[in-house]
Amino acid sequence: MSGSCPYRVPGRDPIAETVELGRLTRRERQVLLLLGTGMNNRELARELRIAERTVKAHTARVLEKLSVPSRLDAAVLSVLLHHVLCEDPSCTRRAVTVEASDSHLDDGYADVLGMEADQMAFLEDWALPRC
Repeated sequence: MSGSCPYRVPGRDPIAETVELGRLTRRERQVLLLLGTGMNNRELARELRIAERTVKAHTARVLEKLSVPSRLDAAVLSVLLHHVLCEDPSCTRRAVTVEASDSHLDDGYADVLGMEADQMAFLEDWALPRC
């Protein structure tokens, strides 16, 4: 990296810029958002009030349209792009800003996952409870 964090440019989201969310229908965006929660197809169907078979079809189209190879990859994208996908105005996750210095996991994990420290801090803040 050139020393300047791409996240410091106001209004720029490098992760969202690389994913073509505009190709998804509103329902596919909802399915993608819920994939990040770790729900299985039956739970997704119950949450969305649709058939499990329909969830499978939506999931397949999400993977195809976003060119991601697996449901796990889509779930990771969902977590990283929650602030873009979530339509709930009262969602506390939409406006999350995390300083890299807040990170409480060893930087070695970021290296193993191939992530920058600020991305790892974002995931930690979202996924891990504060002590």
